[in-house]
Amino acid sequence: MEAIDAEREPRPVRLRLLQILPILVVLGFLVHFVLPRLESVESAFAMMRTLAPWAIAMALLFET
Repeated sequence: MEAIDAEREPRPVRLRLLQILPILVVLGFLVHFVLPRLESVESAFAMMRTLAPWAIAMALLFET
């Protein structure tokens, strides 16, 4: 019976922090490195709209 009661006890704060901290670090890195690049991705799509379709097809072909 004591084992069942022990399972229902809330986790210690330190263990909970150790679970959440890596998630926060990864999210921080994503915000720091990915968000600034979104503007360059948008400008790349704008440039692709002005290119000839055959040039885009060749670029995709050589990329793979």
